[in-house]
Amino acid sequence: FTPKSITSVTNGTSVYDFGQNAPFIARLKVKGPVGSVVRIIPAELIKADGTADRSSSGGGRPAYWQYNLAGGESESWFPKFFYHGSRCFQVELKPASDGGELPVVESLEGVVIHTSSETVGEFACSNDLFNRIHTLIRWAQRANLVSVITDCPHRERLGWLEQYHLNGPAIRYEF
Repeated sequence: FTPKSITSVTNGTSVYDFGQNAPFIARLKVKGPVGSVVRIIPAELIKADGTADRSSSGGGRPAYWQYNLAGGESESWFPKFFYHGSRCFQVELKPASDGGELPVVESLEGVVIHTSSETVGEFACSNDLFNRIHTLIRWAQRANLVSVITDCPHRERLGWLEQYHLNGPAIRYEF
């Protein structure tokens, strides 16, 4: 996903809204001085002041990706081991310890992470509301099928037996 909007909150802090809540990993392309830093904070909500609101994500505890620049040419970065359910990324740019220039984000994408299970079922009817509900359910199911069935992609990403018991029959119709 590419951002639907980018809102500058303060000098060095912007919020990238992807318009869809999904389990994302950030893909960053950035340029800047050696030692400068890009911190990317995922969130589902946005506060009234325009900053990321992590209150729905495990009680607002911190979670972020952070990249320290080698400096010089454009650098691309894609972390491998952490995904997070979110709709937006708050991006905080910090200069190197010597207080120089801020790095410049050339591009930022939200890469959706989900199961590789093939779909086996389809649903469609003449009622648009039911079709949209089905799409919502499929997004939720895919978001919670990463390695094991989880409770939600923004907190509690543990494989609970309850998820298999309660969601198993519905998931088997889809995947």
